[in-house]
Amino acid sequence: MSKDLFPKLSERAGVCYDYYSTDTRPTDYPLHYLSPEIWFYDYNYSPHIHKPNGTASSTLYPLPNQYQTIYNVKNANTVTVGNIAGLYPGKKWLLGNEPDVASQSNNTPTEYALGYKNLYNAIKAKDPTSMIYVGGIGSMSQARMAWLGEVTTAYQSNCGSALPCDGWHVHGYIVEEIPGAPGINHPVGLAGSVTVRGGTAWADHTNKNVFKSDVKRMRQWMKDKGYQNKPLIISEYGCLLPSLGWGKTPEVQGQFVKDTFDFMLYEKDTLGCPLDNNKLVQEFALFSANYDGFPDGRLFGVDKKITKLGKTYRKYWYSNFFDVALGKEDEKDLYTESGSLMQTNTNIFGE
Repeated sequence: MSKDLFPKLSERAGVCYDYYSTDTRPTDYPLHYLSPEIWFYDYNYSPHIHKPNGTASSTLYPLPNQYQTIYNVKNANTVTVGNIAGLYPGKKWLLGNEPDVASQSNNTPTEYALGYKNLYNAIKAKDPTSMIYVGGIGSMSQARMAWLGEVTTAYQSNCGSALPCDGWHVHGYIVEEIPGAPGINHPVGLAGSVTVRGGTAWADHTNKNVFKSDVKRMRQWMKDKGYQNKPLIISEYGCLLPSLGWGKTPEVQGQFVKDTFDFMLYEKDTLGCPLDNNKLVQEFALFSANYDGFPDGRLFGVDKKITKLGKTYRKYWYSNFFDVALGKEDEKDLYTESGSLMQTNTNIFGE
């Protein structure tokens, strides 16, 4: 009888933290206030200066619930990455942040395949227990599936074997791909004619049914390429549109978040991962905790107070998974005990 990969459903949920915003450390924000078992990544792989619980410590280390990330695989220093992998074994590594998007990592399929090979070998040489996830594409559209296909072909052609990985990670945005239009444009270096998302994409930006179809498209691709047994992480998704002019209010975004959480936690399918009770998605991270560029999608404001969307995120996990464990304490008092990452000198609820 197949079992879930995660003993607790709440362990599947994460959040994207922007290390490059005006804020400097994940511990500047009580991320665990969103969920006690949350994981995160910050688009980097070097240990950072964390100051837990407001102390003056300047110790460099990745937090236990922190995944390592290589933003651009073709520019990464394999020696440095390998050394860090050796120092902090057993980590999950997400290789690539939208390599298919010109305004992001800007990799051709061959550049990504070769950069990935070098990093994969460097990490595994220093830490065989590491878990390396490939992909990072900006969307799960038809065009992006074609780009991934070129990556696997390039790897086979240049390396003489099928692309190895411990899993796949992708972004889940529903955005336009028409060259010159607002969005992520045509995939970098993809030759030939390919179907791209057009003008209805932004209207569907928070359409739960389109999101579900995208996930199944990704899973179908994985099955076709021989990767059905591998875990799938939706490593970045959410709403990039503002409330003003687009109607993406905290309530609209919150409903999209709850609907997609339900889908990713529970949906099973013949396309799903057999090692995870045929679930389609194994882990997911909402964008974002604190990115300055899309303020309406932040879970914490620039004042470090939790936003309406942040409250929705938090309420989902506490109301569904932690009531029995934590009792019915007032939410302001949860996780404020001494020594906890939740300890804070500010009222994050802004009340």
